[in-house]
Amino acid sequence: MAKITVPIQVNLPDNWLDLVVERMKDDEDYQLVVRCKDCRKREICRTSTVWAVAPSDDWYCADAERRTE
Repeated sequence: MAKITVPIQVNLPDNWLDLVVERMKDDEDYQLVVRCKDCRKREICRTSTVWAVAPSDDWYCADAERRTE
């Protein structure tokens, strides 16, 4: 079987990632991820109760809420 390599060139603006993020923010189903280190529920975390171990700082879950202080 022959292996064929085809080069692909995509012309994107330099700020393409920023444009994607801004578009996602306009989507009503979009939500920023809140990591455990920034979560206000960290001390009473349901995940740590279920798994009997505290999640790492970079973990995130659906119940996370960003601390405001």
